[in-house]
Amino acid sequence: MTKAKIEVEEKEKPLDAYIMECYKDRYKIPFAALRWAKEIKQKENLPDPLPSLVLRALKEILTGQATVAQVEKLPWAIKIAPQPIPMVQTTPTISLNVDKKEEEGKK
Repeated sequence: MTKAKIEVEEKEKPLDAYIMECYKDRYKIPFAALRWAKEIKQKENLPDPLPSLVLRALKEILTGQATVAQVEKLPWAIKIAPQPIPMVQTTPTISLNVDKKEEEGKK
């Protein structure tokens, strides 16, 4: 097989294949995947729930896009921007009826 063909096959591997081939840091990877998923959610400001991002984070760690050492250096507390509170638009009410007492007070 040519080198280009091997690279294409590696990119198309399912997640199970990456997990079976991983031998180092095996016990650190689940924690790193959870922490990396939180970081992805915070960086990209995604509305997706965290469980859906864990698989993406796990694949990024196993393919080498992110390393366990990088994830361990991240701070523990994540500051996630709060969702903006939708402002309820109220229309102001304008009254054209003026009380007679107010008219007499102006004169």
